[in-house]
Amino acid sequence: FQMSLVYGMITFMVMTSMISDFSSVLLDIRDRNILLTKPIDRKTINAAKFVHILSYLSLLTLAISGIPLLVGLFRHGVVFFLVSAVNIILLDIFIVVLTALFYILILKFFDGEKLKDIINYVQIFFSFAIMIGYQFLSRSFELVHLSISLDPAWWQLFIFPLWYGTIVELAVNGGFQSYHLLLAGLGIIVPLLSLWLYIRAVPSFENNLQKLTYHG
Repeated sequence: FQMSLVYGMITFMVMTSMISDFSSVLLDIRDRNILLTKPIDRKTINAAKFVHILSYLSLLTLAISGIPLLVGLFRHGVVFFLVSAVNIILLDIFIVVLTALFYILILKFFDGEKLKDIINYVQIFFSFAIMIGYQFLSRSFELVHLSISLDPAWWQLFIFPLWYGTIVELAVNGGFQSYHLLLAGLGIIVPLLSLWLYIRAVPSFENNLQKLTYHG
């Protein structure tokens, strides 16, 4: 319960930074006239953007979670520290790729001024989704005889801070129940799968970025 809330807070801070600071980087087309005339592959340009964003978010995440990780190292041991660090890396990857995949989907179906309006709506949607997600996260648990326990439900599969809280639970406390294994598996598989989808979608994404220059 505690770690799910911690990952929820990290998600809130990182994702709001992603929406406010780096949407413009992902959707920046000002450098295309210079770089695309040179022998540089489009995948290389997009990879540079991705690394730029990921490095910034890594520093941001370290600023948020660095001290708590060190406290966790002394309080709960090396296993807790390593698992938490890997969880935060997976969480960062998932947040970056999730945002990028949303933009790829939008660019595929819209263009011109409509596209810019839809991008603004998506940013507002992300902000609301993060705030509402907090409510679902806390309601995933219930207090029974002064002990907080997870009451399994299908909708919890979509609350990704819960995935990483479950991984910590399994690593530190054990208790390998099938539902816990499912949540932990999602926390590892989904970020890696989404990263693979993003890499596959890069060429289409770069082609569709040209729609941002259309003012019809």
